[in-house]
Amino acid sequence: MKKILQSIIIATIIIIVDPQNCRSQGLDVTPDMVEEMVTRGKQYVYSLNKNIAYMANKNNSLADREFTRTSALAMFIGDGYGYEWNGRVSDGVITETTSVRNPTPRRQLTHKYYSRLINMNYPQIEINSTQLHQMKASDLKKVGEGKYEVSICYEQEFRATSDGGWQLYGDRTTKKVKVLIEIREGVDGKRLIIRLGDTMALETSRL
Repeated sequence: MKKILQSIIIATIIIIVDPQNCRSQGLDVTPDMVEEMVTRGKQYVYSLNKNIAYMANKNNSLADREFTRTSALAMFIGDGYGYEWNGRVSDGVITETTSVRNPTPRRQLTHKYYSRLINMNYPQIEINSTQLHQMKASDLKKVGEGKYEVSICYEQEFRATSDGGWQLYGDRTTKKVKVLIEIREGVDGKRLIIRLGDTMALETSRL
């Protein structure tokens, strides 16, 4: 359990924001603050991918994998279930999945996808994702009063093997996760609230 807790980032990231604002590329935050938001977004996605790998790994106990599922969902807006963001109401965040045979993205609620991932019938599953320093980020975009979005792109490798180590299936998918950032007033100044949104599957190839 300690290993799991070390891999899980706290669902709400709070940092003190420089109260001096300026206009940078149409944003009402400092350039340093823009960099901070993007960096935190990448860290959040990196931690999520660690949790996904743990969930998929059948060498871990089912109880620990289910615990990790709950912790991973807490990183999403609405804990992966219903939410409201910038005037939009949704039943829950979406994760798109693809395969070599079915390259057209299939949309499903993230909390259901994680349950299916844990219960896949392959004897062994290994998932590896892009390292933190290799992730790519879109330009930060202001979408409402005190609300911002940035998309983080990375690659994810999925391998399913037999108990004897024979690869049964393998693919590499380019994915994009939306990061939702809100600046709120606090007692000690402003703070950032960070949550994840939908995960899109952009391109899949065979391993």
